[in-house]
Amino acid sequence: MINNDIKNIFTKELMPDLEPILQYIFIALIFIFLTSSYFAYHGSQLAQGIAIESLSLTFTIFIIDYINEQRARKELKSRLIRQIGSSDNGLALNALAELKANNWLEQDCIFKDAWLRKANLQDAVAWGVDFSGGQLEEANFIKANLTNSKFIVVDLRLAIFDEAKLIGTQFKADLIKASFKNAHLQHSIFDSCTLYKTNFSGANLQGAVFKNCKTENLKLIGAIYNSKTQFPKNVNPEKLGAKFIEKSIPFIDKRYM
Repeated sequence: MINNDIKNIFTKELMPDLEPILQYIFIALIFIFLTSSYFAYHGSQLAQGIAIESLSLTFTIFIIDYINEQRARKELKSRLIRQIGSSDNGLALNALAELKANNWLEQDCIFKDAWLRKANLQDAVAWGVDFSGGQLEEANFIKANLTNSKFIVVDLRLAIFDEAKLIGTQFKADLIKASFKNAHLQHSIFDSCTLYKTNFSGANLQGAVFKNCKTENLKLIGAIYNSKTQFPKNVNPEKLGAKFIEKSIPFIDKRYM
C-alpha cells in the first residue's frame, strides 16, 4: 500500500508540485554527505550509522505525512464535486467557491463522469470552467456567469440557463428542452448539439455559431442576432420570431446597478 502511494506522489493528480519534495531531498543529501564525512574523518562508524538512520526515518515520516495530506486533499476535492450536484443552492455555491479557492476549477474536465443532475448553481460565478463529461440533466444555471466555459459531451437535457451570461461558451451537448431565455450567448459556439424544443426566446445570439446541430421546434421569439450569427441551414430566425440587430448590445448585469 505504501509503495503504491509513493509511486502516486509523482502523478499529476496526487502531487501537482514536486518542489517541496525535491528541496527536502537536496537538503537531506547534503546533510548525509556532511554527516558521513564528519564521522568518517573522526572514525566513529557507529555514530555515523545512527545519524544516517535518524535522517532516513525523518525523511520517511515526511513522505508519509505528505502522502496523507495529498490523499486528504483528493478526498476533499471529490466531496466538493459531489456537493456541486446538490439541489441546495447555498451548499452548491459554497462547494464551488472552495473548489475555486484550491485552484481546482482551472483543471480540464474536472467534472468528467460527475453526477450533477438537478444541480442548483443559480447565480454561480464559474468563469472559464470546464464542465465537459458531466451529467447535468435538469441543472439550474439561472443568472449564472459561465463566460468562456465548456460543456463538451455533456447531458444538458431540461437544463435551465435563463438570464445566464454565456459569452464565448462552448457547447457540444444534448440540449433537448433546455432553456436559454434572455441568456447572453454572444459569440458562443454550439457544435453538434441536439436542439429539440430548445428555448432561446429573448436571448442575445449576436455572433453565436451553430454548426452540425440537429434542430426541431426551436424557439427564438424575441431573440436577437446579427450578421455574424450562424444558424443551421434549416432555421429561418425571422420566421421563428428573432430580430436582426447589427449593433452589438453589451452585457449589463442589472443585479449590481
